[in-house]
Amino acid sequence: MVDHVKRAAATAVVLALALSVSACVAVEDRRGPFPPPPAHRCRARHVYYYYPSAFVYFDVDRRLYFFLSNGAWVAAPALPPTIVIRPDSYVTIELDVDRPYIYFDKHRKKFPPGKKYRRHKKGHRMR
Repeated sequence: MVDHVKRAAATAVVLALALSVSACVAVEDRRGPFPPPPAHRCRARHVYYYYPSAFVYFDVDRRLYFFLSNGAWVAAPALPPTIVIRPDSYVTIELDVDRPYIYFDKHRKKFPPGKKYRRHKKGHRMR
């Protein structure tokens, strides 16, 4: 019977040690705040009409024209009288940048002047 008591006492000590050791183990909680999504998923989409014959962009939402003037790009709510666009010849472009002209070389090659593209939708007014 002494062996039985010693075995029970030893088991109790081992169990107590196991519980005390497991209580001291640090567990990293991985459910915390999630990291923010990559920036490219958060960018706003801008819709532009690009007029290849005049090298002009029109931002549909902000109602701004982007055009070259003396070698620099200008943004304005109206075009100067020296720039005439053909309302029946534009390409709709969606970009995640607010300066469409940074892709001007690419657009100039992809959409050469002289072709007819799309007509304006009924709700768009020319300025």
